[in-house]
Amino acid sequence: MSPYLNDRRGGGVRVCFDLGTAMSKASVCLGDSEVAPVPIGAAASAEHPLLTPSAMYVDDGRIFFGPSALARAGGGVASKRTPIVSFKLVLSAREIEPTLALKLSRAVDPTSTLRHRDALVLYLAYLDQLLRAALAAEPGLPQSAADAPRRLTSPEWNSFGEAVRVVSVLADEAAAVSAQLGAALVSAAGLPVDVAREALVRAEASPARGGFEGIVLEAHSAAAAYANFAAASAPFFWVVDMGAGTTDMAGFERGPAVSDLREIEAARQCCVLAGDELDNLLVDILVRASGQRKLPAEDQLWRSLRLSLKDLKCDLFQTGKCSFKHGRKTVRVRRDAVIKHRSFKAYQRALVASFADSLSPLLARAKTAKAHTVTILLAGGGSNLPFLADLVRAAAKRCKWRGRLSIERFGATWSLPHQHHPFAGVFPQMAIVVGGALAPVVSVGAPAAELA
Repeated sequence: MSPYLNDRRGGGVRVCFDLGTAMSKASVCLGDSEVAPVPIGAAASAEHPLLTPSAMYVDDGRIFFGPSALARAGGGVASKRTPIVSFKLVLSAREIEPTLALKLSRAVDPTSTLRHRDALVLYLAYLDQLLRAALAAEPGLPQSAADAPRRLTSPEWNSFGEAVRVVSVLADEAAAVSAQLGAALVSAAGLPVDVAREALVRAEASPARGGFEGIVLEAHSAAAAYANFAAASAPFFWVVDMGAGTTDMAGFERGPAVSDLREIEAARQCCVLAGDELDNLLVDILVRASGQRKLPAEDQLWRSLRLSLKDLKCDLFQTGKCSFKHGRKTVRVRRDAVIKHRSFKAYQRALVASFADSLSPLLARAKTAKAHTVTILLAGGGSNLPFLADLVRAAAKRCKWRGRLSIERFGATWSLPHQHHPFAGVFPQMAIVVGGALAPVVSVGAPAAELA
């Protein structure tokens, strides 16, 4: 059994962050297998107590984070302003350091003073302050967690070893920025850019070392959540975690004990076809449906729809139609028109191909073991998409699987650690951060075949 996957760095209280492309989450491990969600959404005054938007916006010389950033961005549509909402995707670059050194576009930062690395450090510092505020408001959670070791979940990026090293450096700098600026990071009035720049310079020169524990692979986080909170009924299971930025897939075989899990490494895939790609596709269809053909007005409509797409997408897939105002005109779009659109069909075909690549080694192992059932676990915000299960079935058919597929949303029938904030409706989005508090951190270059 792989030694690094059994090493939890001493156990005890630890904090895990999931820096999601759309939503950020946090959890705290209280020891052994006891884990609790941390209501950073409540601390940020977000819509859901456990989720806060991964967003930053620069306006009038001040930096806003989370819900405040999106609220400000809504008022900046006409001025061609854009919030930064995909912090971690910069880590997917093949050359991470040069990419981090690039300045943010003027559409994001009109002061042209902040780099991509600055945005990531500032947002990590903001999450640290949200955590502290959330813990202070929750008497049931240990206050010692405010200074407990931190870890981050991550997909397996192209340059994963470099990403782990870089994140460790940025996390140490973020801890120093958080210590310097304190509650100013979560102020609704925003953080002055010049104050942020001074703190960033000091933190880069003197980071707060020792508080960052490491990276946890999202595949292992999913498996840890399954092992600890689900009554596993099948010896083989496959996780598809569709977030905003990536769709991550992993397959596992269960041993004699429910918690004895071995990863089928060939099934681990990271695909860029995810929620953002779908959102861009839908916005394009909606803009075309509006009949808008003048580029400046089309660009403004695009920005506006991108910020309001969450509700439009919900209406489209749940009720079969959605509508929005465009000037004096009400534009209506039906689900059938979207499903039949060539871009949507191409998106689905590409996802099926990616799913099949990941499922194939898992199903081959299941056939060899004469297993009759494979459990499919849908995680992430994309688990709510009604067509996702159909795409999984199509992928299994492509792999010539003749057994049974048991498809369920992450956490649908599990015994979950509720604390004061029930997971109802959001556990597929919380699964990775909850499991990440329990799974072992990555040791770059070590084998990753088994998980206990």
